Amino acid sequence: MNKIISFIIISLFWCNISVAKNLSEIIGEKKRAAHYHNCKVVEGSKKIDERYEFGIVYGKGTGEKGWFGALNGDHFVISYNKKTKKYEKPISANLYFKNKINDETYDVQVHFILSSPEFRKDIGAAIGMNIVMSSFVRGNDAALLRYWFEANSHKSNDKFLYEELEEILNTENKRMLDKKLTEFTNKIFEITTKHLNLSEPFSLIEFDERMQGKIELDKNLTDNRLLDWTTYDCKTKLPK
Repeated sequence: MNKIISFIIISLFWCNISVAKNLSEIIGEKKRAAHYHNCKVVEGSKKIDERYEFGIVYGKGTGEKGWFGALNGDHFVISYNKKTKKYEKPISANLYFKNKINDETYDVQVHFILSSPEFRKDIGAAIGMNIVMSSFVRGNDAALLRYWFEANSHKSNDKFLYEELEEILNTENKRMLDKKLTEFTNKIFEITTKHLNLSEPFSLIEFDERMQGKIELDKNLTDNRLLDWTTYDCKTKLPK
């Protein structure tokens, strides 16, 4: 894991950010309706999640606000079905940051996926933190880091996080979906950053430093342990 930052800097390519439609209008649309990412595993502790395909929907506005540096909750990640070749359902709000590493400015985007015992029997209820990183270098490629943290103790009204998310995605009021998903993503982000004792705003260098000592720390923990990690190379296609 101590080679992660170096690996990303070497392998990153140019990645443009484009403005797309609203979240509800992307569901059921084809690949080029959003900023498509096709990610293949490069290195990992288990290499179970070999491929990850998703789209990023960029809403209107470019101003940074608050602790998350997100664009007013208008940015979302949506799953892509390889068989139907269409976007299926929202995954998470997309949190956007600018980080400077070795005098180079990088776009850093964070989103989350949640595991249930049915989804990943080997890790159970867990938070999957996905960090997508791109830079003004060359091409339309990006690098993605994924970390799975144990989440058995994070319950609300006796519901696991993945059960909360399912309720949000099944909401009948689609106008409220964007707002609820953004609030839920912020909640997950706070859980993760608080456990890692990260400063504001999010810094990839600080995050990497925290992760270096986390394996030793986790030997004495009963929850929030690091369960799995993976790095990906991603090929991207901009919306049309």
